Order: sequence, then C-alpha cells, then structure tokens
Amino acid sequence: MLEDGDVLRMIRRRMGLGDTLGALPPECGGTGATSAAQGVGQRIEREVWPKGISDRAVRAVLPGVKVIEQLAFDGCATLREVDMPDVETIGSSAFSNCKALAKAPIPSTATVESHAFNYCESLAAIEIEPGATFKSYCFANCTAVRFASFPGGCTFKGSDIFNGCPDLREVSFGGPGGVTHFAHQTNDGVLGKNIQNGGKLVVRFAGDVKCNSGVVVGIGRANVSMAFDLTGCSSWSGGGSIAKTYMTDSAGTLYMWVPSTLARTGTAPLVSTSMSRANTSAKVFCEAAKKPDGWNADIADGPMTEITWGATYEQFKQAAGI
Repeated sequence: MLEDGDVLRMIRRRMGLGDTLGALPPECGGTGATSAAQGVGQRIEREVWPKGISDRAVRAVLPGVKVIEQLAFDGCATLREVDMPDVETIGSSAFSNCKALAKAPIPSTATVESHAFNYCESLAAIEIEPGATFKSYCFANCTAVRFASFPGGCTFKGSDIFNGCPDLREVSFGGPGGVTHFAHQTNDGVLGKNIQNGGKLVVRFAGDVKCNSGVVVGIGRANVSMAFDLTGCSSWSGGGSIAKTYMTDSAGTLYMWVPSTLARTGTAPLVSTSMSRANTSAKVFCEAAKKPDGWNADIADGPMTEITWGATYEQFKQAAGI
C-alpha cells in the first residue's frame, strides 16, 4: 500500500516537478507556501538544516533556514538547484560532491565556509550578492566554472577558493555595495596558487579594495598567463599585494593595468617578482607618466618586473592578448 508521501511524489514526477525540498504547490494539494521541508509533502519549520535528510533532493527551497550544517548535502548526486535566500552560514563541505548542482545563489547574509562547494562539477556560473563572506577552498575543484563576479562589500577570509578549477578564465572583484576586503594573511593567494595551467586568466578590480596582507594571487607551481585590470578601481589600501611569485618553479607572464585615477594608500607593491629564481615576469602598464605623489609604496618590485609609464589601455590589452 502506498503512503501519502509516495502518492504525492508520483504526482510531482508526472507533473515534471521532481523531488523538490520545499512546500507543495496548490495543484499538488499543498498550500503553495515556501517553507523548508523534508522530502515531498512533509513540512518542517527549521532554522538549521542538518545532515542526512536531503540525500535524494533534486531542488532544495530553503527560505527561513539560517544555517546549513557541515556535510548537510554532501554527496547528494541528484541535487541540481538550491534556493537559500536567508542563509547566514553554509557549513564546511555542505554541498561537497553534489556533482549535478548547477545553481546555488549566494545571498548577502551568507558566510561560505571552507570546501562548501568542493567538487560541484556542474557549477559553471556563481551568483553572488554584495556583502557575502568566503573562506578557504569554498569553490575548489568546481571544474566547470569559467567566470565569477564578486560584487562590492564581499569579504575573503581564506585562500585558494578556486584551487583545482582548470577552466577559470575571468574573475571580477568590487563595485557598488561597499569595500572589497581581502582579510587573509598568507601568500597562497585568495584565488589559489594552482588555479589554471594554460589559457589566460583575467582578474578585474573595481571600487574600493582593502588587502590586509598576503596576496590575491600567489604564483606557485603553475605555468601562468594572467592579466590584472584595475579599470574602475578607486583605491587600494592595506599591506597586501595583487600578485606575487613565491615558488622557484613558477613560469609565465603577469600583465597589469593601473589607471591614473587609482588612489594608492597601501604599504606593499601591487605586484612582486622578488623570488629571484622564479621564471615569472611582470609587465605593468601605468597610465600616469610617473609614480603619483602620495603613494606609500612602489607599484611593483622584483628583478623580472618591467614598468611602462604613460601607457595606454590599448597597449595593455594588446600585450596581454585580451
């Protein structure tokens, strides 16, 4: 004999609705309310979503849920979409190994803990609201991701968030919404030290940026070709750099565009090739004719760094191939 939940599940599948975590719509005998639920046809009002009740979900609708616990959806092979508009904490490895997950918007209230989306191999685009916080390896091994945009007001408290993402091609930071804050302390880099081999990665900055210490990109054991575009970046402050070589077996070329409108109050160079045995060079194109007054540090340093003053944006794009 079929239970009520089984009947409702069959109705949903015939209607093409799938096994959705969330309230039933009116046409399925439900109220249409959007509350978190366990399975189909069973409502659960909760602020914390634990591990072990979501292993066959296709779509998870989780309004009102504040905390998605560590490993909550880990290994849920069927999950394709998550809606979590009120979440404040996405726990460590909460969505790890959700191979089919393709859509998971990050609200402004969220802190994304380490490895939260590790090995989400179908996550090609990442939707992010201003103000979210990100920790180490949160999007590591998301092999389908190519583009990511972090609006202004986002905070980064860890490194290697895109480690193991070989097709990553463009990342943008900042804009309206507040100061972009890189609060990590290491030279491993926010993006990751081995994020891509071959191809070209373009990293863009806009608005006000603060980097406490460390670097946004640490050049480690990788053959890299990267372009850093600071068009629209109003200010760069703190003791951190955009890029730095720190492993002796790195190789490649870094390109950087620095507009004359950038207010530079940081205490470290924007780019450094100070590791003398590294084979990574840097070519910096500055719109200003000379180092602007008021800058607290040189724009670049290291034996393999070349600075062109009075450059144009077209020169930068042509050299970088973007």
